[in-house]
Amino acid sequence: NLKKEFEQKRENLEKYSNEQFDNLRQTNNKIGEKLKDEPLSDTEKNASLKQKSLESFIGLNVLSKAGILLFIIGIILVGRYAYLHMSDLFKCLLIYILGGVLVAIGEIFYKKEKNVFSTALISGGVSVLYAATASGYFAFDIFSARLTFVICIIVTAVAILLSMQTKNQIVCTFASLGGYLPVVVLYLISFGKAASDNMFLPVSSAYFCLLAIVVFIMTYNKKWYAAQFISFALHITAVGGIGACAWALKYALPLSAVFSIVSFIIYLAMPSGKIILNKKLETEDTVLLSLNTVTGAISIGVTLYHCFERMVANRVVGIVFLVFAFLYIILFSKINKSENKDSASKFATIISSFSALVFSMLIVPYMFGLKYAPIAWAIEGAILAIFSIKKRIFISEIAGFFCILLSLAFGIYYNSTN
Repeated sequence: NLKKEFEQKRENLEKYSNEQFDNLRQTNNKIGEKLKDEPLSDTEKNASLKQKSLESFIGLNVLSKAGILLFIIGIILVGRYAYLHMSDLFKCLLIYILGGVLVAIGEIFYKKEKNVFSTALISGGVSVLYAATASGYFAFDIFSARLTFVICIIVTAVAILLSMQTKNQIVCTFASLGGYLPVVVLYLISFGKAASDNMFLPVSSAYFCLLAIVVFIMTYNKKWYAAQFISFALHITAVGGIGACAWALKYALPLSAVFSIVSFIIYLAMPSGKIILNKKLETEDTVLLSLNTVTGAISIGVTLYHCFERMVANRVVGIVFLVFAFLYIILFSKINKSENKDSASKFATIISSFSALVFSMLIVPYMFGLKYAPIAWAIEGAILAIFSIKKRIFISEIAGFFCILLSLAFGIYYNSTN
């Protein structure tokens, strides 16, 4: 009886287990059918893309750019043969044809499949067009300075249209490089041309400002920081080139000062526009803000200083620093009121507050002389400290006490030496 009872319970348990297993299998099948029809989640997509990123980077990015580099090396080797056996006009024309062919092939590939290889071909073609323009002026002496400027403007316009079409930073970067580099090199070796042609400096200044504005418009709503920083570096080189030419010619110093001011405003607008519109800042924005602050203060201060006699020049520079202080106080207040409290915003707060403090401390020494600096710094520090304690702004509170201590230290030093 016990054995029969055990067998019966075993059979019932096995039957129950099989039923439970069948129910679970059916449930899992239904879930699987639903998952089969569902799209991939963002997490799953990112995981899959991350797994293939290395292969994509090597196969599409590195190898395509290496292929373009090898192609350009081949062009150089062919150019060496052409240099010995062809006329200068035909050589220059051949380089232009080569650049146009590269751009055309890149466009054909891009329309069929938007990949890195097609944009690399377009970028290489743009760089070859700029190289042809530079060669026509420097190597073959076919173009005049004005014609070189005109051709650079045309090629830059084509490069900008291509970068907007492809929405690719590489093309934009090559457009920046090609737009600036031939003309910057022209300045480094062509002071004589600047002296002999009165339109050389004004036309090139307008060209550089236009190019900076175009790069700003193209990169503002995109994270194309490589193009921004490359264009900024080349633009500062252009500011130095125009400043050097203006220094040699003397009469062109006001033009150089105006060009420095406009350049500073353009590159200040890139990060400060995001601050004013309460957009999220990136670390690259704060780096550009700090670099532009330093270079702008130096270029504007130096060029304006040499436009006037010494006493007048000091006061003019003091007024410039007053305007700078006012601008950075506005930026500081905008950042401080912003809801963005990430690391980039905090860094921008430090830069704007420190810049406003430094420029405000330079106003009185330049406008009225060093002997009034300790009094001005003490008053400024007291106002800052009182205001900051009431508003509970820690950064400006520290700045206020720093001004007071610096005024005491400098006052003691100045009285002891004079």
